[in-house]
Amino acid sequence: MVIPSPGKARAMVSHRQSYLRTAEALVHHVWDALRTNGPLSPDEHRLASILLAHPEWQRYWDGRARVPASLEADPGRNPFLHVHLHDLIERQALDRKPAIVADTLAAAGDRPDRRSVLIHRIMPVLWFCLTDALRTGSLLRLDAYAERVRGLRVATAPVRIRVG
Repeated sequence: MVIPSPGKARAMVSHRQSYLRTAEALVHHVWDALRTNGPLSPDEHRLASILLAHPEWQRYWDGRARVPASLEADPGRNPFLHVHLHDLIERQALDRKPAIVADTLAAAGDRPDRRSVLIHRIMPVLWFCLTDALRTGSLLRLDAYAERVRGLRVATAPVRIRVG
């Protein structure tokens, strides 16, 4: 394990916090537009549908609750990070970049519940790769990310047993 210098560690935390603040600001913008019937771009409409699918977190969208600092980097418990990563995965599937994300989600067929499970399995993989990019000050390595998603897909493939 490489332990960064104090200066590099501060910069890494600063980049991550900036990323998290940007995700939070976008969610607030889209939520406000939803409440006021404001205009939304196609990307904002996609995020709006994700927000509406999570009514349990509405108190965060409208500012009545704050995410504790200890949960900021946890995509399972930070609602802003969660919906932001969900949106990124949906966008990756639409753009087929990387194609394995689209192929993995296509395996859900027309079952939204299965698609949601797959998105939630990809989410920590994407966050790991994003934090690695933030840590190194580089771009997301799509090849490494795609390989991890491919491994995830193999690991979560349904087991078929033939009898006879």
